[in-house]
Amino acid sequence: MNRLKSSRCQLFLCGLVLSHWGFVACADAKTAQCLEFINVTQDVAQKTADLSQDRTTTEPEEVLLVADEFSAAAERLNKLELTDQGLVSYQQDFAQLYQDQATATRDFIKAYQAKELAGARTAKEEINRLGATEQTLVGQINTYCQNR
Repeated sequence: MNRLKSSRCQLFLCGLVLSHWGFVACADAKTAQCLEFINVTQDVAQKTADLSQDRTTTEPEEVLLVADEFSAAAERLNKLELTDQGLVSYQQDFAQLYQDQATATRDFIKAYQAKELAGARTAKEEINRLGATEQTLVGQINTYCQNR
């Protein structure tokens, strides 16, 4: 989860920078689209952080709310009407990532409820892999959006 906090912090900082750019150069389409994109990613980061604050929960329903938030974020990203082709590529990557995170989270809960240790372990490994992928994508989108 520390990696997730770090990537969320990076998104927050990038959002602040882009907010400033948005006031300075409102006409720049890439900057406006970056801000719109990053607002969605910041929102999911905040909501999933809020939902997973109590990491000791044994209530599957609480964990499934995180999966639902990832799915909703994927839908919100897919609805963005982006014209910048670089952002369109990131849009697809992040939407797929969020959908995969939702699936892996649900798979983990399903294995947990069925007391399938191997399945839970596999899902947890996938969640960790996706977290690392998210960190990489956050760095890439931040760099892309900062290079107006």
